[in-house]
Amino acid sequence: MKSIKNITWPAVIHLHGDDELLTIANQDELNSFLDWRYTEQDRLIDADGHCFSLAPNFAPTSQCISVDEASELVQKHTFNEGQVCVTKIFFKTIADAWRAL
Repeated sequence: MKSIKNITWPAVIHLHGDDELLTIANQDELNSFLDWRYTEQDRLIDADGHCFSLAPNFAPTSQCISVDEASELVQKHTFNEGQVCVTKIFFKTIADAWRAL
């Protein structure tokens, strides 16, 4: 089974063009998602903000996101779930953002 090394958990899968985030707690949980069909723009983002390509080769990329970008992703995800006051959602760390999901 394919796996991605050097991930700081928790992480999220962010599918390109979709505001939904899939929370991934550990490698075992990630393994259950590795058989999905991903596009080159889909990515896994770990608790340190490092991005990993999910297609075609499940590898780290040179991209990273900031805690502000993580907060914005959580805001969009939360808004899609029908929550209110999402503009007040901010986190001190990316790991805190992922744990809030």
